[in-house]
Parts: sequence; C-alpha cells; structure tokens
Amino acid sequence: MHHRSEFHDELRRAKNSADSSLQLAMAVPQLLGSAVAAIGLIAAAAVTVPAMIPVVALSGIPLLLVSRANSEEMYSFSFGRTPGDRERFQLEGVLSSRDQAAEVRIFGIESYLVTRWRRLYDERITELVGLVRRFGRRSVIAAAGVAGTFLLVLGLGWWMVSSGTATLADTAVAGATALLLGAQVQQIATSLGQLSEHGLRLADFERLLAAGIERRAIRRDPAPPLRRLVVDRLGFAYPGASGRAVDDVSFTVGAGELVAIVGVNGSGKTTLAKLLCGLYRPDAGTVTWNDRPVHDLDLRGEVGAIFQTFARYWFSAADNIAIGDVARGDTADPAAVRRAAELAGADEFLGELAQGYDTRLTVELEGGTDLSLGQWQRVAIARVLYRDPSLVVLDEPTASLDPQAEAALFATLDDLRRDRTIVMISHRFSSVRSADRILVVDRGRLIEQGTHEQLLDLGGHYARLYRTQAAAFA
Repeated sequence: MHHRSEFHDELRRAKNSADSSLQLAMAVPQLLGSAVAAIGLIAAAAVTVPAMIPVVALSGIPLLLVSRANSEEMYSFSFGRTPGDRERFQLEGVLSSRDQAAEVRIFGIESYLVTRWRRLYDERITELVGLVRRFGRRSVIAAAGVAGTFLLVLGLGWWMVSSGTATLADTAVAGATALLLGAQVQQIATSLGQLSEHGLRLADFERLLAAGIERRAIRRDPAPPLRRLVVDRLGFAYPGASGRAVDDVSFTVGAGELVAIVGVNGSGKTTLAKLLCGLYRPDAGTVTWNDRPVHDLDLRGEVGAIFQTFARYWFSAADNIAIGDVARGDTADPAAVRRAAELAGADEFLGELAQGYDTRLTVELEGGTDLSLGQWQRVAIARVLYRDPSLVVLDEPTASLDPQAEAALFATLDDLRRDRTIVMISHRFSSVRSADRILVVDRGRLIEQGTHEQLLDLGGHYARLYRTQAAAFA
C-alpha cells in the first residue's frame, strides 16, 4: 500500500485535516450560543411583531447556501491540490535538510530547487486567487439577499405604523429585535458552513484512521520460531510499472542458514526482501513460514530487518536500539541494549559519547550529538538484534562500513546464525563469500543459486560479475 501515490495523498490530507476536530469543537459552541440567543429573540419578537419572524429567518438562507458552497469548493480545492502540495513539501524538506545540504551546495542547485518550489507555489496561489474571486461573488450575492430581507423588515415596520397595526415605539423595539435576530441567524448559517467544511476534512482523517485500525484489528497467530521459509513461484509488480519487480522466484531457506541474495542495482533484491518479511502481498505465488502463508501470521516477534533507508530517531542511543522491541515495555533493558550493541560493533563508540547510552542522537536537540552513517548503520543492526528474532533480513548491511568494520560484522553474522536464520542482500559480491547459499537475481528472476565456489565453477552471471568487481580492486 505504501508505494501507492493515492495512499500518500490520503495521508497528506489526513495530516492537513488533523486539527479539524478542534475547529469543529470551536464551531459547535458558537452555533449553540447563536441558537440559544435566536430562540430568546424569537420569543421577544413573538410578543411584539410575530409577522417579522419568518422575514428575518429568510436572511440566513443566502448565507447558509453560500457557506455550504464555499465549504465544498474549499475542500475540493484542498483535495485536488494534494499531489502538488506533497511535491512542494518534499522540496521544502530537501532545502531545509541538514543531511542533504552538502549535495545541494556541491551541485549548486539551491536556485533550481527554489525555482521549482516557487512554480508549484505560484500554481497554488493562482488557483487560490480564482477560488477567492468565486467566494467574493457568492458573498456579494448573499449580502444582497441579507440586505433585501432587512428592507422587507423596514417596509413591514413602516406599513404597520401607517396602518395603525402597531405604535412607533413597538415597531422600533420590534425592528431592533429583528436586527439582533438577523445577526444571530447569520451566525448560525456561518457556523453551519464551518461545520460542513471541517466535517468533510475530518471524514478524510477518520477514513484513513479507520482503515489503519481495521488492518491492525485483523488478528493473526503469532509466528513460531522459523524452521523453514518456502518461496514458491513468487511474483510482484508495482502499480504502473512496465515490468515485474519479482517474477516466478522459488527457493527454500532452512533454520540457521545464512543466505545471500545478490544482483545489480534494480534487480529486485529489496522488493524480494520485503515480500519475505510480509511487508508486501505478492500478486502471484506464496511465501510460507513453517508451511503457513506469512500473511496468516503475525511476524513481528520473529522478524527483524534493516533496509537501506533505516530510521534515525531523535532518541537516546539506548532508546534507538530498544525501539527494536517495544513489546518489552517503555523502559529499555540496559543489559540487553549493551549486548545488542556489542554484537553489532556499536558498544565502543556509543560508550564514548558524552552521556554514554543516554546521549541523544541528534544535534538538533540540546546536548545531542550525531553519528557517522556507518555508525548509524551499526546502531540499526543493534536495533534488530535487541529484538532477537529468528529471521534477520539485512539489506546492504555493509554499504556504509569500512573494510575492517565489514569484516567484524561478518564475523558477528557467523556467530549469530547458530541461533537464527539470516537473509542478506548485497550488490557487493565479495561480501557474501561465506554465505551457506547465494541466490543470484536479475531483472526480478532467480537465475542461479549455490555456494560461492559452486557459482564460480558454473562460470555464469555470478562469476562474471564477481570477477568484474574483483578486478576493480586488484
């Protein structure tokens, strides 16, 4: 679902509409206050000149119609502008991101990005100007309607005095009452318009929230420790893609194995990893965990994964690791955190921080510090190990590590696979030589598998790519 643009449009609208409940809460007291005041004024007018009541009530109809039309159009405007707004917010994120500042400056693209942001902003303003003009035209029509009803009140008062139906004093009191009643009726109409607009926005928010709750409400049996993972004729295509990211892939992973999936960039490795973790639902074939489909099981206690875009939380070092298993409770287990950090090779540099494991890992909060990308990658690995899952999926785990750290990590993986199954994804063929089995994927298909030596003897795709990479470092 998360790769669908429609989902991200809905999420953006939900974020924009999250405060609609506050707006509704503010509009309801105004509506109730105006209604109570209007009832009192109607009672007063009924005693003096009841004939004016229906005339004054008419003054709210133009405003109610205009408020409703404006509310619906404002919602439609926000709905239609969501894709452009998302793109504009993304550019704002790039321009304000500390992590991307170096690239922006080195390529000298500040002006280019600002120009693109400005173009999107101008498109929004242009549409907004048209919207305001339409609002203005409607407001003029509504104001004319209100003025017409008050002219009717004045005319009715003049006629009552002229015909002797009421005295001038009674008519003056009735006229003042009618004006006050008209103001309350107009406030009621305005509040109803606000309720309509924010009701539409809140409905979007609740619809997305309900969909998330519904997905979480699906009860699945907790997955037992992995004995066997079977991939059978697996297929998956992203919406709108011309080809399949994974196509007719079959293999089996046994407990305690270290299996490497290799291939050039764009060959489908990461997509395959997400299918193994149950993050995507295949459109062909199956992935079974101990002979049960992964989507029938709750895998959260038994699967740990690190993808290339792992999260860097503004938490303490300990909490950045302990978030890997929040089911243990809100308080991190210090001994387990340190053990996970030791296994991932992160204990030494975390222990040297100003406040040790209690140091916040961000320079954007007072007293915090930042880590190198390679250090962050080891913290992410420790996060997985803290969970102690039976299946660990590592997507390019050594991409940001130096050769010494890479060698240390693979020594750790050798120790870890005694107790768990490891699936590792890499495009660096030299990194996977010690794997029990290597799966070679190309354009979404599994084209070769075997040990490092077997694949070299085969002299196929793996052997050619391995020798090409080895020659680059010779």
